[in-house]
Amino acid sequence: MRDKSGEATVLNSMGLTCDCLGEYNRALDCYQKVLIISQAVRDRNTEARSLNNMGLDYQNLGDFQKALQYCQKALGITREIGERAGLRRDEVQKLRQ
Repeated sequence: MRDKSGEATVLNSMGLTCDCLGEYNRALDCYQKVLIISQAVRDRNTEARSLNNMGLDYQNLGDFQKALQYCQKALGITREIGERAGLRRDEVQKLRQ
């Protein structure tokens, strides 16, 4: 069995390196693989991060509509995660009372 989380971490690092080199299409390939892995293992944080990175690359490539779509998806997941985290904090507070 492969370490999917570790693979996603390395692919994300490769994508960041490609970004630094200005190789945005190559970075997009890496982030797309990260996205697939993160969805398969249900890692919403990494899913949001990869969507955001893809949005930034589309921005760098001049495809602003696609950039906005990806960033909006990332924002939606980030808000969802934050809301769930907030609910958990509220539940903990109620248990302490």
